[in-house]
Amino acid sequence: MELLKLLRGNARITLADASRITGVPKSTLFDWLRELERTQIKRYVSLYKYEAMKFLRVYIVVVPRKDKRLEVVELLRDSESVNTAFRSTNTYVAELVVETFFELNTFVEQLSKVARVKEYMVLETVCVEEFFSATQEEFENLPNSDGKATLK
Repeated sequence: MELLKLLRGNARITLADASRITGVPKSTLFDWLRELERTQIKRYVSLYKYEAMKFLRVYIVVVPRKDKRLEVVELLRDSESVNTAFRSTNTYVAELVVETFFELNTFVEQLSKVARVKEYMVLETVCVEEFFSATQEEFENLPNSDGKATLK
């Protein structure tokens, strides 16, 4: 669990630093990491500050019309604007990332032909990808490659 927490905070942490923090030998961490990558870690990604990039983030709730579920799924999967989509009971929730309101409206109009769509603009990111993440205090105590504590 501690290795996962370290990786969530800094996926580029070296095995040497992880070993120093956890007290677990590098060879053991290497074996654990390979197993995690095989079974639990999907991929390593960058997290963007969408607001700083001037992108609009919108969550939509989509309720397919009768017999239109497959068309909704296809539209969600094929759209370059959909960052993430989930299925709930008879409903889909999707996060869209778009550059313009025109792009948003065009996609919502397409979806509206086969589903009811409700939009929710993201005004502020309160937290993101926090599950299994180290706290701010824990980050401040992580050593960098020269052994000094630093925020990673």
